Amino acid sequence: MKKYFSLLISAIVVLALVAAIVPVKGIVTGYRITVSPAKVSPGGIFTISISQAAFTGQMFDVYISTDGYATGTNLIKKLAEKVKVTEVVAAGYVNITLMMPDDVEPGTGYYIKITDDGGSTWAVSNEMEVLDPSKYYIDFLNGTDVCYTDTMAATDHFVFNVTTAEEMDDMPLLEFVAIKEMDMYWIKDYEIIDFTEYFIIDDEAGGAGEKYYTVWSSVDDFALPNPEGKLIMLVKALIDGEPYVIPGMIKVHPSIEVVTAPTYVGDDFYILLHNFPNETTDGEAINVTKIVLTDAAGIKREVEPPVNLVDELGMADLWGEVPALQGGGVDDGVKVTVELNATGFLKVSICEAAFTIKPKVVAALVADAAGEFTIPAAEEVPGDYVLLNGSGFLISGETFSVKFYNVSEEESFTLSILDESLRDDGYAAFLIQLPKCISEDWNGKFKLNVTGTTDTNFLVFPATGEYVMEIPTDTSKAKLFVNPIPTVEEIESGDVKVDETLVIEGIGLGGYEVANVTAVRPEGTTEIWKLTAHGFEKEEIDVEKYAVDLGLHSVECGYFYVELTMPHAPKGTYAIWANESDTEVRVKGKEFEITPVIVTVSPTENVEPGTAITIVGYGFPENLDVQFIWDMMYPVYLSSNDVGDVSGTLTVPPLGAGLHVLAEPITGNIYAVTVKNVVLEKLDELSSKIDELKDTITSAVEELKGIPAAVEEKLGPIASAQEELSGRVSSLEGKVSSLEGTVSELSAKVDAVSASIGNVMTATIGSAVVVIIVLAIAVFVITRRKP
Repeated sequence: MKKYFSLLISAIVVLALVAAIVPVKGIVTGYRITVSPAKVSPGGIFTISISQAAFTGQMFDVYISTDGYATGTNLIKKLAEKVKVTEVVAAGYVNITLMMPDDVEPGTGYYIKITDDGGSTWAVSNEMEVLDPSKYYIDFLNGTDVCYTDTMAATDHFVFNVTTAEEMDDMPLLEFVAIKEMDMYWIKDYEIIDFTEYFIIDDEAGGAGEKYYTVWSSVDDFALPNPEGKLIMLVKALIDGEPYVIPGMIKVHPSIEVVTAPTYVGDDFYILLHNFPNETTDGEAINVTKIVLTDAAGIKREVEPPVNLVDELGMADLWGEVPALQGGGVDDGVKVTVELNATGFLKVSICEAAFTIKPKVVAALVADAAGEFTIPAAEEVPGDYVLLNGSGFLISGETFSVKFYNVSEEESFTLSILDESLRDDGYAAFLIQLPKCISEDWNGKFKLNVTGTTDTNFLVFPATGEYVMEIPTDTSKAKLFVNPIPTVEEIESGDVKVDETLVIEGIGLGGYEVANVTAVRPEGTTEIWKLTAHGFEKEEIDVEKYAVDLGLHSVECGYFYVELTMPHAPKGTYAIWANESDTEVRVKGKEFEITPVIVTVSPTENVEPGTAITIVGYGFPENLDVQFIWDMMYPVYLSSNDVGDVSGTLTVPPLGAGLHVLAEPITGNIYAVTVKNVVLEKLDELSSKIDELKDTITSAVEELKGIPAAVEEKLGPIASAQEELSGRVSSLEGKVSSLEGTVSELSAKVDAVSASIGNVMTATIGSAVVVIIVLAIAVFVITRRKP
């Protein structure tokens, strides 16, 4: 396959770089430019030369043109600008090396022109030909980008093939042009280097008498000559006695070799740098400031390198310790690169190294009697809680399972993960509980496997050997847990409350088949708060030993589990005991507190003096007068029984209407109690009845107003009777109006009396009297009506 290379790809006839000057015509300044070689491919390198005396200015620009006149006509591309004359003079001649732009079409009739005064005067070169690169080319069979680590293996090579149109007279000569600095198309600094200084030839074919030349090579150690890593390879071939130079551009990348690969987090690693630049263009020495590891989750981890310096061969020795990271056993999942002191100097990418980090056992710990993970796993008992700690796991996007592997039976089953802690640094903790019983014919040997979603993301506990689970024969490993809450921090004990679920778990109870389980509060003291003449004070009271019988429970393989309801018991600190009365085999478990709780205070809204409020509570000190305090000033008492229960009623004292508080100092509970306003209630009732009476009287008046019309219709012309009746109606209307005024006056008096009344019953009696008077008047009026 043919490859056409841009930028630095060139057709260079090296011998022509020192060819004699060929005169040309049409020079305005009287001086001429010499171009050598005069035949180059797009991207090819050539040199121009002209006497220093041709310049009147201090800088000049360079162009390529399609005419041979010493004028600024037919310019197609600027190749260089502001070139300082004094910086490119050699032996009285101004010399610069240029690259033919890759977008110039092949053909003849091209010229190089220069001007040093902004375009007024020009010098022109001899004619150039831009060659067709399809006839002589280098085909890089595995690409033009290569690094040392690509060719380290015996079977890995950097392979290229040279093709010519005619047979070659001899084996070609291979060289590199190492470009160190370039500006536009002006190659400011370069070096010719033998191919074998940078590459090792492993094998070759063709060459003399052939139209091809194939080379198998590998990258050698050398300091990168430029930050871009670009090298122009020159193949010098002699054809019919005439030298041909066939160019091609490659890019060498710095690379990192892993000399000593780690396996787990915490392991040491040793890496070697290849083909790094050893100094900047300013001559500053280059060294590595950071080793950067990118883990399997894509998270970067930095490692401080030792003191180092990139040497003349582009090499540096570095080492470090693998920090906490996510590996997950992913093949080459951890990438290795470096950062240099010359920030931004390197323009070519680094061929990263990689290694594989597997999950590793950090620790396997068993919970002790206090629920803390302090016992190294070695000889567990059935039902033990085991915390597995590992590093180097792949955490991101993973779901884990833990399997119990029976070594003797070669069988496994999945255990429930009770709790886990997964961190982005690859640390993982898994809490599991071992099987609660084993068969008598099993030797007890087992392993634990932790596996993630990714197949490689696993480890085995223990890494070597196996654990042993034995049926206990004594109580040396016994432990009792109360309302256990398994976490990776510890086996916590949940709160214990009467009438709520109580879970007791016994582990390692060897030596007996039945456990008599009790909760025991020892003799001692307990603290309560109470209201005294000095305010609220803490007081210690004596308590006797108190035991709660939690039943007999069968023990299998040293394990039992019971779930029941906590019986009522008085306040105090209790410990769970198995066989507490037998001093030789008894086991004390975790302690818990029974604290007072009030479950019922009712009613508390719209009560009135004399209302009974029901109080129910549990867990108080036994046989104690428990204080309840109205408005933080007036204590009343309810007595607890011998199991600490409080049950009874409190009568609402003669409190004024509004919000009041009822407090219990031992629990610290405060309850809001609202006492309703009885006077306002009675007044509202009276007002309602007055409104009803007014409606009745108004209705009666309307009825009486209709009587005259009825009489006139039935009695006809009896005018005297009508007049008399009308007079009586008018009189009645007056009385009704007078009655309404009287009622209003009475209502106002009632309001005034109510505002100053001090006794609830007086207000009630007064309101009743007013109602009776009003009702009596109304009845009198209605019964006295005549048709």
